[in-house]
Amino acid sequence: MNKIVFSRNFLKKHQQQHNSVHEILRNLEPETEVNVHVGEQTYYNAVFLAFDMNNNQASFLTDRFYKNGNRLTVLNSNDITSIDLPVSANKGDSVDNEDE
Repeated sequence: MNKIVFSRNFLKKHQQQHNSVHEILRNLEPETEVNVHVGEQTYYNAVFLAFDMNNNQASFLTDRFYKNGNRLTVLNSNDITSIDLPVSANKGDSVDNEDE
């Protein structure tokens, strides 16, 4: 007989991760270029189009730099593991102190 143990910390961390992805998607401006991580796949330089909160779906333009690129990619927000925001969106994270 096998014993399966569920870690509440894992489930809690997983839920927090999706809450932060939803928060990012809700606050992301259209036409913002981001890297979107879905499982082991990453969509680099994807342009955010919209987030449908009712269906938990985010729309992106992907593969823009390929010959037949500009594909509309619709992802379920629960499948997105993380989003890399542009440096300009992280204004408080890095401050240029050269003038001080």
